[in-house]
Amino acid sequence: MALELLAPARTPEVGRIALACGADAVYVGGPAFGARRSAGNALVEVASLVQEAHRQGAKVYAALNTILFEEELEAARTLAWDLHGVGVDALIVQDLAFLELDLPPLPLHASTQAACDGADKVAFLADSGFQRVILARELSLDEIRAVRRAAPEVELEAFVFGALCVGESGRCGLGQALAGRSGNRGACVQPCRWGWDLDDGSGHRWRTAEPLLSIRDLDATGLLEDLADAGVRSFKVEGRMKDADYVKNAVGHVRRHLDGLLERRPDLGSPSGTTLGFVPDPRQTFNRGFTTYRLDGERRPLLSGAASGWLGTPLGSVEALAGPTITLGDATCLVAGDGLAWAGPGGRVVSATVLAVSGAEVRLDAVHQLSVGQPIYRNRDRRWLEALGQATPSGPPRRLRSSVGLTTRRVVPLPEVHLDHRWNLSNSRSRAFCLRRGAITLESALELQDSAIGRELARTWLCLRYELGACPHHPHPTIPPPTEPLVEPLTLRSGPHTLVCTFDCVACRMRLQKR
Repeated sequence: MALELLAPARTPEVGRIALACGADAVYVGGPAFGARRSAGNALVEVASLVQEAHRQGAKVYAALNTILFEEELEAARTLAWDLHGVGVDALIVQDLAFLELDLPPLPLHASTQAACDGADKVAFLADSGFQRVILARELSLDEIRAVRRAAPEVELEAFVFGALCVGESGRCGLGQALAGRSGNRGACVQPCRWGWDLDDGSGHRWRTAEPLLSIRDLDATGLLEDLADAGVRSFKVEGRMKDADYVKNAVGHVRRHLDGLLERRPDLGSPSGTTLGFVPDPRQTFNRGFTTYRLDGERRPLLSGAASGWLGTPLGSVEALAGPTITLGDATCLVAGDGLAWAGPGGRVVSATVLAVSGAEVRLDAVHQLSVGQPIYRNRDRRWLEALGQATPSGPPRRLRSSVGLTTRRVVPLPEVHLDHRWNLSNSRSRAFCLRRGAITLESALELQDSAIGRELARTWLCLRYELGACPHHPHPTIPPPTEPLVEPLTLRSGPHTLVCTFDCVACRMRLQKR
């Protein structure tokens, strides 16, 4: 298949904006069973988006990517047929129960939460009937090449822009264990963005109320060619919870880089011919700073910094504060209507609107929790956003492409035979599938267990020892080793919640357990 730019559509209108900015396909939630519960759409809304996308030669993929409880199996099956009826081009699913249900003749795309984090697992999913797998963001280019060799018949989709989940392959039990709201059920409360205290085994407190599990956003647009050569054919923008400005900017950003690649490499396809009418700038819409994560296989800093939300572009520090007026070293870039931000307690972002600018003095509508010497940022550039809103992207119609069917099926064994709670088995159909494919022991999903105490809630590439400069294997590029010993175990605390950090240096991973 030709290279595809896949964009999020929180609503049909956002989907249409993504298409205008050059998306070849969009993914959208239906009325239920989407992993972003607040981004669902009625069937009539999905139908309108499908009609517009197909008119332009683009595709629509429907997300049915929560895990399913027993009493929901029939409703999920019915919804799959309803989505087929309105014309969607594929279903994105996590729960292996779908492989046991009577489904419409639609391609199945394995959600990244379906353990798409290794060559053996992807080969198993391909053999089980998935036409496409959405790769774990943690995979390196070398690991993606290994996936391609192990499963040459399956389409590979990779995230290239947007937020990153701290849990490997998006599998995280923090929300369920700490707040009774599961990301696997579309209701994550994002404990990874909370402020946490960090204590070591001696009782020494290393950090206080900081977003110590909040990692930066992904921007892999500089590595699109490497990803394409490794076998990736669909480049995905994260953001089904994001607004129209974000999607317009992010899709335009990736489209521009992808068209640049296609101009250099006609063997990969033809440029889209999209005219954006604006210059994309990912710094101007929501982000937590950017990283290429571990695509090159290297260990690098991942924490988002003082805040877990969007601070914006730095403006320096507050030099003086008098009532609602602050003084900056240089305020010439600011105008009334701009938005400023600074880090508040617990990593929360505090925001204010610029009312007037006079020389170096800036009058704000609020100065809560702001002090002299504090770093300050601009997270709303009024003039840039106005230009973005006035731009009317356009492009020629695409040629609607049929996906390549699966080749002859092989017999690929289940990668593991003892399946723990991280396999998210939450109903009889998923358990029956795994038993039929060779599983010996099955543990229920965390959502069905009485207690999460002592259970692994997340396995993550983020390593707090490394972020403190205390990793014995990988020196931090900017933080020197601490002068005091870091005594294990390390413990994270936020309000009544306590997590224990353990470290697997062989796999270069950190694990989080509830105490």
